Amino acid sequence: MAIESFTLGDRSFRLPGLGSFLAQASDQGDFIAIAWGVAVLIGIIILLDFLVWKPLIAWAEKFKLETVESQNIPQSIVLDFLRRSPTWRIVTERFGQLWSDKISQRLAKANPTPTPVLPSKSDHNWWSRIFLTGFGFIVLWGTWEGVILLQKLDFQDWKQVITGAILTALRVIIALCLSLLWTVPVGVAIGRNPRLAQTLQPLVQIAASVPATALFPVLLLFLARLGGGLQIGSVALMMLGTMWYILFNVIAG
Repeated sequence: MAIESFTLGDRSFRLPGLGSFLAQASDQGDFIAIAWGVAVLIGIIILLDFLVWKPLIAWAEKFKLETVESQNIPQSIVLDFLRRSPTWRIVTERFGQLWSDKISQRLAKANPTPTPVLPSKSDHNWWSRIFLTGFGFIVLWGTWEGVILLQKLDFQDWKQVITGAILTALRVIIALCLSLLWTVPVGVAIGRNPRLAQTLQPLVQIAASVPATALFPVLLLFLARLGGGLQIGSVALMMLGTMWYILFNVIAG
């Protein structure tokens, strides 16, 4: 949404697309249009997962070298259909072998890799000194500019900055704690139960694939009607961006 619709100064830029549609619908408070936009977005994610990512993941399994066979081998209906298709088999046998032969010939004709010439110790020390000198100069310059900038702040500015930092830290901690309340039990249940993982993990992946920015306007409009404003909304928005990372890490163990 931020890419297809944004405001710069007194000018508003909008590109035709789903993001600008959702932004316009949220500006107008049209919940029906927002619901249709989010539904189309979820449909696109499911379609891409079904037609592209699942076949690629299932096809990549043949490149894995494991001493113990995995219990949950990724499957793809699209990949199985392509493997059984006579047309696909003819195409891969003709063109696949042709491209494989061409690549092998190119690699055979390629010049051998020359033996790298190791730089002398003096050259290495010279480049190290240049790097350290430049890095030190950048650090000193940044520190000096930072001191000059901080000198312009009075006590009230420092008080406002410290108060804002504390409030932001509290919101982050609350968002993490609320996310942990449901992600840890759900993640442990999914990670320890293979059957449950086969059912719920794809749903979790689809839900996590929905951009959080697409749900921000919906959540803000919903919270604005309930009351609480941005104080509660900021915590909920942080949860949308953090809970999926926690859940995936818990599932992975």
